[in-house]
Amino acid sequence: MIPDNVQISTLSNGLTLINVRQPWHSGIHCNAIVKVGSCDEQLERDKGICHFIEHMMFRGSEDYTEENITKMINGKGGFYNAATSYIYTNYYIWTQQKYFGESIAILDNLIFRPLIDQNKMNLERKIILEELAEQKSDQYHEASRHNRELLFPDHNYKYSIIGNEDSLTHITPTRMKEYLRGFYRPQTIVLILCGQLPEQNELEDILYDKSHGFIRKTRASNTQVLDRKFGSPGFLNGQFNGSEEWDNIQSSITTTSYPFYMPDVNKQERIALSILIELLGRNSNSLMFTQIRRDGALCYQCGANYTMIPDGVGQCNFAIFSRKDNVELANKKLDSILSSVKKGKITEELLTETKNCMLGRMLRYLESGDNFASMIGDAFVCDNDNYRIFPWEFEGLVNKVTKKQVVAVANQMFGDTHSRYTIFNK
Repeated sequence: MIPDNVQISTLSNGLTLINVRQPWHSGIHCNAIVKVGSCDEQLERDKGICHFIEHMMFRGSEDYTEENITKMINGKGGFYNAATSYIYTNYYIWTQQKYFGESIAILDNLIFRPLIDQNKMNLERKIILEELAEQKSDQYHEASRHNRELLFPDHNYKYSIIGNEDSLTHITPTRMKEYLRGFYRPQTIVLILCGQLPEQNELEDILYDKSHGFIRKTRASNTQVLDRKFGSPGFLNGQFNGSEEWDNIQSSITTTSYPFYMPDVNKQERIALSILIELLGRNSNSLMFTQIRRDGALCYQCGANYTMIPDGVGQCNFAIFSRKDNVELANKKLDSILSSVKKGKITEELLTETKNCMLGRMLRYLESGDNFASMIGDAFVCDNDNYRIFPWEFEGLVNKVTKKQVVAVANQMFGDTHSRYTIFNK
């Protein structure tokens, strides 16, 4: 059941508008989530274009210079940023209520009327190339990239969100504008307003007066949104091992990735998978932390996470930062942990503690308007209702998950196919 302070509506132009009234906050979080990410980049020449477009947010719009935006947001105590993922792009502004009107006008303008200027693109291109160089210096990022590229040869998930040197060099203003026309439309956007919102009548007046792109009527010729084609969901079968050595690092990293394809995943299965990953390596009670770090003293940092794309493609990832002499022992311990979980060797006490960790984290998120807004937006990235999990559903779904379900998911996830890549220190 949707809480009383949450209002979800679809405007006549197709935009999804979500208002979350949290009067105890001192300001308003404005999140605009666009349903396009790096997995939508079908052509080799487009790799990194979604992230590049996001970066152009910081170069201003047709109505606001970058200097004006900084003065009107940061100069009045606000904050703005953006982020690109595999499946969406998120633009967000935090503002005090009294500046809400001009802030939503800026957000609207940045999304629908960004300044795509050749000279500014060239400047931002240099910054993105520096970001790419920084990523290539990151052991975890590089080891994970190797695993994705090997396991998903025909899916866009294998590519870096940032793109590569060649594609970034050849992205033109014309192509960027084509991409904007294709994806940046009201019907591809979820707008979430969360915090100390004005009264409903005043809120509607501000939106209609200040956000012409969000509330504009869409022509019939623009109702068609580009198809989301992520690539073939198939992954390579087998066990793959790779490694390389880097100079000037003191600690090695070893990563293990298990691919999966679950096109018909439902909410309960997703929650069971989340609990499984939490239990394995997302908190200090997890099996990786207690057995590999605390009791084994094989590393300082280790953990687990998973990614799932709306077409059902996903990957469970395990990372251990350890000295070269400890890598083999740490991987053997990880394999032992996964084997024991598949056999059902999980205590009810550990399962309960794991659920409590997840619920506690959710409560902390709910106290933050930014996280709350992002979580609601995440639920609308996919059009499949079975895929969507809203914050207010979370507790009930978590409490229903049984040990049997967690073990079943573990056996489904951790088969023979996996990729293990290690970057050793010389």
